Amino acid sequence: MIRKIFSTSILGIMSMFVVLTTSCSEDFEQFEDFDLELYDYQLSTLATRSIGMGSENPIIFPSASEIIKDNSFKQKAMKAWQNTLASLTDNSRREWGFVVYYKNGKLDFGPITSGPITTGCSETSASFSPTYDTSRLNEICAVLHTHTPVPKCCQGCKRKTGASDSDEIYSKKKGWPIIAYDFSSEYIIYKEDLSKEVPQFTYRGVSQRRAI
Repeated sequence: MIRKIFSTSILGIMSMFVVLTTSCSEDFEQFEDFDLELYDYQLSTLATRSIGMGSENPIIFPSASEIIKDNSFKQKAMKAWQNTLASLTDNSRREWGFVVYYKNGKLDFGPITSGPITTGCSETSASFSPTYDTSRLNEICAVLHTHTPVPKCCQGCKRKTGASDSDEIYSKKKGWPIIAYDFSSEYIIYKEDLSKEVPQFTYRGVSQRRAI
């Protein structure tokens, strides 16, 4: 969910909608103005009321490996990726993404939204704030977010690609997959032309939401 670029290495609700903002400090996530225990209670309560614990027909959510093969998901992810590239300036960047829902055997997607603009070169952290529809908490099966290129002002910088430690922590805390869309090479450095770069899906932590 968060990437920190260094000069030489990487260390590493109540309304209908709620924005959960995460930030990074040494690869640990922090939750700002958000009651996590209340959220988890509401999630559990909604799931119980909607499905019923011990249901004979539990909802079996698709795994991350199944989600990333879905053509509609891939098309939506590519739009988020294109937004990510278009947002890059000489000294700023931002992550984009969306929430993935599962209902009646089909995937559905929330709107593509962005994280805050991150300015500066080395020693900066980009982040993404997923927007959840609180009436659909029992339908969430994953969150997709992008990781950003290196800005021009950080020529000589590099970062390791793929799902991060923070992604894994967030995934385990929430109980659903956090899918990162990032460059396919092991490390990314500043490049003037990104048109030939091919992104890929990676994930760490929970690979499939538990049935409810």
